[in-house]
Order: sequence, then structure tokens, then C-alpha cells
Amino acid sequence: MLELLQKIAVRISIDRRPHDAIVALDRMRALDLSSEFTVRLAGATYILLNQPQAALEEYMKLRETPNALRSRAHGSAIAYYQLGQFDNAKTAMEEFAAFKVSGTRLAEIYAQTDRIDLAFEILHQQEPGCCSYRNYFLNILHNDPRWPVFLKEFAKPRDENTARTFKFTLPGTPSKQN
Repeated sequence: MLELLQKIAVRISIDRRPHDAIVALDRMRALDLSSEFTVRLAGATYILLNQPQAALEEYMKLRETPNALRSRAHGSAIAYYQLGQFDNAKTAMEEFAAFKVSGTRLAEIYAQTDRIDLAFEILHQQEPGCCSYRNYFLNILHNDPRWPVFLKEFAKPRDENTARTFKFTLPGTPSKQN
């Protein structure tokens, strides 16, 4: 059940329906409060809801493991930026970069911190077909005229569907759109 809810929450977030993702996350928490995945997705969802303080609080719950610290640095860089705490955002981004992360993950931060040109520059440095770009942090790029051109050249075939919206709701919950 937890795995199914995780997939639903990710799909809802990709579809830009963060309010529904929060419902799924609440159900996930009821099943497993300690899940790192749940905490990371909650932080990302709060960023998509433009609630950076709530996102930051979620990211700070992550344990002191290398994967969790990488996720914390990634998410907190975005949250701090959205809170206007630019020095903290820069520090978090430097911590994130120290993990030798993929360019795609770095592009996510640039996209979410209003550096769209730099996000595209980083994405264009990737090997064509190396990565999936089906990612809620990159959704902000979808309305840019460079996005379909980028997908045509770089993305895996299934990524071409990222602009599609799939409508579904969790049983017993109303769907809210942004």
C-alpha cells in the first residue's frame, strides 16, 4: 500500500497537483512516519505549493545519511531561495554540489531559483538519452519554448509525454487544482 501511495504522490506532483499530493503524503505518513521518501516528497510538494518554510521543515527531518544529506541540501537550497535567504541558499547549493551530483539535479535547483537560462545550459551538457526529465522540479521549464526542442534532442522517448496531464483522484478525496 505504501509503495502504491508513493507512486500516486509522485504522479500527482508531476501533474502539478500538489494539493492532492499532500493528501497522498498524509496517508503515507500514517503508514510509515520514518520513510525518507515520504519526507523528501513532502518537502518537494511544499515547494510546489509555494510553502518554502514548510518544505524546509520537512527537509530538516532527514537523517544524517549521505543520501538524506544530499536530498536535504538540494531541497533546502530551493526553499531558502524562495524564503529570500540567499546566503543560506548558496551554502546549501555548495553542499549539494559537493556530492558530485548529476547535472539534471543541479538544473532542478537553477530552474526553481529563477535561473532558467542556466538550467537549460546545464541540461544541454548532459549526454542525450542519459536521464529521465520527468521531474516536478523541471515542470517550470515546460512553458519555455526551448523545452520541446530540448526534449526532442536529449530526452528518452517516454519523456516526451511530460506535458500530458493525467487526471485521477484518491478514493474519497476531492481534487483541487492550482
